Amino acid sequence: MIETCRGLAVAHAAGVMHRDIKPGNLLVREGDRVKITDFGVSRSMDQTTLTQTGMVMGTAQYLAPEMALGKPATAQSDLYALGIIAYEAVNGKRPFTAPAAVDIAIAHVNEAVPALPSTVSPGLAKLIMDLLEKSPRKRPKDARDLIERIGRLDLAADGSTPASDAPSVPSPAEASRSRSGATSRAMPPRSPLAPTDPDPTPPGGGDTRDACSPRPGTMTHDTTHDVED
Repeated sequence: MIETCRGLAVAHAAGVMHRDIKPGNLLVREGDRVKITDFGVSRSMDQTTLTQTGMVMGTAQYLAPEMALGKPATAQSDLYALGIIAYEAVNGKRPFTAPAAVDIAIAHVNEAVPALPSTVSPGLAKLIMDLLEKSPRKRPKDARDLIERIGRLDLAADGSTPASDAPSVPSPAEASRSRSGATSRAMPPRSPLAPTDPDPTPPGGGDTRDACSPRPGTMTHDTTHDVED
């Protein structure tokens, strides 16, 4: 947006109004450099008009109200069109739509601009709404003024997640366990009456064989089939 303002500032300083600012006439090059094209309907401030009185020039979707009324274009008319582009960029749609171009032009003149969603930064939303004022006098006075206002914007959106409430980023080890399906589980506290040795030495000797292994001279039987009738 600042790049477009810089181009408009040069044109306006030369007394040239573009009169058809729209996305199709803004070419974004490498390094986010913007080239403004199609000055075919532009008009110099000191140029004698060759068009019929009341004839409307420009694209209806981005047409300033004063131009829709057949009045001469000013620097603020180009800024209004830039405001429509900014509105569309943050909201996904233009403020005024209709099947016919004349209906869209009339909406620019008579209808209020719909409010932007709360997800848009308040400072940016106010700037866009200022650009879309019906009266040219209420808009930024020129492109250089708009550049200064953009530079002072605080684009922190409302409802951003505080640092204390932000979700923590898992460590590589935790992420690895999560991918493998393993979960960590806290072990229950040990009972004070529970033996500290899970395999205590049987009374009467130092036999350290497994408690489940049979002792010499003892008989074992499989209890899996001992079912009482």
